[in-house]
Formats: sequence, C-alpha cells, structure tokens
Amino acid sequence: MPMDQQRPEAERLCPRCGKAVSRDAIVCPHCVAVLPKPDREAAAEETPLDVPELEDSQPAEPSVPLPPVPADQPEYQPTGPTLPIPASQQEPAPKTPPGYQTPAPPPPLSPPPAPAAAYQPPYQPVAPPQQFNNAPFWPRVAALIIDGFVLAIPSGLLMAATLVLFGVELDLESDEFALAMQLAQLPVSIVQIAYFTLMNGAYGATLGKMALGMRIVRADGTPIGYGVALGRIVIKLVMQNCTCNLFFLSVAINNEYRGWHDQIVGTRVIYVR
Repeated sequence: MPMDQQRPEAERLCPRCGKAVSRDAIVCPHCVAVLPKPDREAAAEETPLDVPELEDSQPAEPSVPLPPVPADQPEYQPTGPTLPIPASQQEPAPKTPPGYQTPAPPPPLSPPPAPAAAYQPPYQPVAPPQQFNNAPFWPRVAALIIDGFVLAIPSGLLMAATLVLFGVELDLESDEFALAMQLAQLPVSIVQIAYFTLMNGAYGATLGKMALGMRIVRADGTPIGYGVALGRIVIKLVMQNCTCNLFFLSVAINNEYRGWHDQIVGTRVIYVR
C-alpha cells in the first residue's frame, strides 16, 4: 500500500518541507511556514448559505387588523399651507353695526413700583401732659365746712322730728335720747347722699366748692356724672365713719391732693378760676 494511503486522516503534508503535520495545525512546526486551510473548511467557507430573499412587491401583512374606513368619510387630500381658499368657502366677515366704535386698546401695563423704604411716619412732637391746677388740702376743708353749714338746717330738722316722733325729751344723759340720735343718723345720711350726688352730678361742685371756685372732674379732666358722684359720696361716708374723719389726711399727703375716695373712683378737685 502506498505511504499516502497509510497516513491517518488526521495528518497532512506541509507544502514547503513535505513533512507530515497535524490536520488542525496553522503553522508547520518544522519549517515554520503558514499552512493552508484544510479542504473541508475551505469548502465550507466557499459554500454560500441559502437565505430566502424577501419579495418587495408583496408587503408583509400587519399582525393587528386595521379598522375599516367608513364609506361616507371623504378621501384625504393633502393641501399645502400656501394654497388659497376659494371665495365660496371663505366665511363672511361679521357686519359692524352703525355707530359702533372700535374700543381703544388697553394701556400698556406699567412696571411694578420699586420697593419703597420702610414707612416712617412724619415727626409729631409729643404734647406735654395736661397740667391741672389741683385744689390743695385747706381750701377743700373750707369748702366742706361751708357744705356742713348748708346741711345743718335740714339735718337739725330731721333730728327734731325724730325726737318728737318717738316722744323723747331733750335729755343728753338719757339712753332714749342717745337711741333717738342714732336712729336720726339714717335720714341725715340720706340727705347728705342726695345733696352731694345731685350737686356734683349736675354741676360738678357743691355750694361750698362753687363759692371757692373748685370743681370735681375725672382724672383726665372730663366732667363726672351722677353715677361717679354717688359712688364718691358713699365711699367718703364709709371711710369717714370707719376712720373717725382721719382719712381726710390722705388728701394732704398726696402729691395731687387726691384722697382715697378720689383715687378709688378716679376723680380730682381742681380750680376753675
């Protein structure tokens, strides 16, 4: 048998040196020459793949069926943006009524004003506190004495009527006389309250204060009413009986000559002339 037929299929000959090399060798290990590709691989590369060609004339059908086109829908006709519209298809312009005037265009918007600085009110000088010519202690005592003389006549008549009513004789040491005098204090107090309330509420002063040019006003100088006058005389009588008339010293020690009763109801006694 020839030598070529006894060589296994896995070997082939080098075309340069003629020695046997392996089938998968790329370079000859003897002469370092590049070996050609095996016959089978070359035949496989030369054999073209059978790829089916798509026919251009038949487009592929869509997988989703399209909705049918209605018969009454007009066929789409593309028109360019510069095509003129026929006069028959143009909408007529609205008719303007006679005497109609086209309104003027609105004025342009003015720019927003620049942010102003923090508001500073104009300087206003502070008015000095109102000065009152407060009546001092001794003139007020003199006015109270005058009022005492005015009230002495009705107070004496009430006491005498009380003694006659109870049938008590004028005996200063008897207990019946002392009891009658205590009972007479109630109508006397009612007369005093009525006198000071009516005079001070209506005129702001009693007869004694009028004689000396004094008047009772509120702490801010406004006139008092009947309510303030009633509260002032009631507090005055209560403090007078509780302190044995010593509360009048509160008028002397106050800087504005305002007694306790004046401070409670918010009044003051001032000169008006």
